[in-house]
Amino acid sequence: MLFPVTRTLFIAISLFTLSFVCAQDMAKPVDSLKQALQLYTASDSNRVWTLIHLTSATFISNPAEAMQYADEALSVSKKIKWQKGIALSFRVKGGVYLVQSDYMQALESYQQALKADNGNSKKFETGILNNIGNIHTSMGNQVKALEYYRKAFATATVLQDNHELSMAAGNTGTVFQELKQYDSAIIYYRTSLHLTGLTGNDRLKSNALCFLGSVFNETKNFDSAVFYSRRSVQLADQTGNIYVKAAALHNLSNAFLSEGKLDSSEYYGRQSLSVAKDIGNLQSQYESWNSLRKVYEKKGDYEKAYHAYNEYLTIRDSVLNDEKRQELTRKEMQFENDRKELEMAAALKQQQVIRNAALALAAVILAGSMASFIFYKRRKDAELKQKEAELNTEVTDTQMKALRSQMNPHFIFNSLNSIRHYTAQNNIKLADEYLVRFSMLMRQVFENSDHKKISLADDLHALELYMQIEAARLNHKFDYQVQVDTDIDRENTMIPPLLLQPFVENSIWHGIAPKKGNGTIIINVSRQSEMICCVVEDNGVGIKKDMIWEKEEKKDRPSGIGITRTRIDLLNRAQNANASLQMYPLHEGTKVEINLPFELNF
Repeated sequence: MLFPVTRTLFIAISLFTLSFVCAQDMAKPVDSLKQALQLYTASDSNRVWTLIHLTSATFISNPAEAMQYADEALSVSKKIKWQKGIALSFRVKGGVYLVQSDYMQALESYQQALKADNGNSKKFETGILNNIGNIHTSMGNQVKALEYYRKAFATATVLQDNHELSMAAGNTGTVFQELKQYDSAIIYYRTSLHLTGLTGNDRLKSNALCFLGSVFNETKNFDSAVFYSRRSVQLADQTGNIYVKAAALHNLSNAFLSEGKLDSSEYYGRQSLSVAKDIGNLQSQYESWNSLRKVYEKKGDYEKAYHAYNEYLTIRDSVLNDEKRQELTRKEMQFENDRKELEMAAALKQQQVIRNAALALAAVILAGSMASFIFYKRRKDAELKQKEAELNTEVTDTQMKALRSQMNPHFIFNSLNSIRHYTAQNNIKLADEYLVRFSMLMRQVFENSDHKKISLADDLHALELYMQIEAARLNHKFDYQVQVDTDIDRENTMIPPLLLQPFVENSIWHGIAPKKGNGTIIINVSRQSEMICCVVEDNGVGIKKDMIWEKEEKKDRPSGIGITRTRIDLLNRAQNANASLQMYPLHEGTKVEINLPFELNF
């Protein structure tokens, strides 16, 4: 079983590699800093420095209190017009927002810090580049993250700064791990570990050890994963690096889960969750809940699994959603535009001083050309947005039809009737298991319907829950097999939700239910070049090809087949793709083949 790189780890790297003003100051007791703050009552740079150090010392244990210190530091710095203090204040505010998984506010704070610094300190810039890269990593934009990490690595190399080099190397390794390029990831992680030895910074060392534990989990070298993760926990305890401690405990939970040691996995999963709750880190919490959900499923404790799954979805959706990713992109684009406008304004001002009238005239012509281009581009962008809005409306309408088709009243009524039947027979165990599966299916179907694409793992999980419910209703008249090629990453391969369920429903009720004897449904997912092929095949009574289309066309309301065809047509229009749907009558049964563009979640 493969586990993704723990996103909590990215946040931990951000928090403890913010390049605060002086590393030794982070070790100062909070009480001493508060006493110093009482001495520096005047609105000057001494008070700003103390407030920044207090933010650094408290943002782990009390983010709300830390933000108050950061806000005051920013207010005083603006009052005395101290640009360095403004830059430092925005930077520590970004760190506090990062603790709370508020990526938009963190990005905006880091951008303001870069503006205030105005390129005066390359070391300052390197630390922020690392952290902006971490924001993109946490939001799943690996390409953009790698761009920032490489910039940070290049700048740190020129500065010969082992501290920043260690951060950049570790963060770059996480991107390669996400891309499944494990050899490259291990090289960067070991480089980061070596550089932490040169700096003598045990906080960074605990990060590097945790990275290695994570990648060895994914490469199924579980002995090494446990070894490095336990060393990371020990160092994290010694240095107070509790964000990394949560990530390392999560690594241990995943390693023991893969080895089938469910009690140990549950223990470390709960430890990780407890630490994540203490520090208010949402990403660590939903990762821990997801691991616990897998443990409970393997133990057969479906009630706890359902609870864990609900907690996972609720917290995950509050951190990662399409709106936040779009807002993050918008803020970054706005920052780049503002910076370019400032650079252009400075260039024009310099030209006015050192150039003659002819060059000034050329600048006016250039500005006019740019204005014409901007006007033309805005008009084209407006037309494009209108077309996208129309297409999105059509997609949303089709998704709702698909949802109504799949979760029709007959299915819901029959499921509830089955639960009533088990209860009437006083078979509480079967009624409880049926109710848990039915509730999980309802929740997952409605959650998935909010997304244009979901992971193959989530879609197959919902499909299996549906087949388990229908099999129970039919007194296990059929069994099923789900086969996925080994070279397909279920967690990161993305497909439209609820696409296969109508055909599975047809197989059950129109193929196997009328058949004498039991039947089998086979679901096969394979990779074919740049396409992913999904096949639903049954050995039911079968139906002739011309009867399939005739039956579909005669329905008073749109059928599952018709809705699916519409969804595939919309997919082809939106992505300029060549997705297709084919149905074949077999000697015994029916075969449905859906071909979709192969798409990964990074």
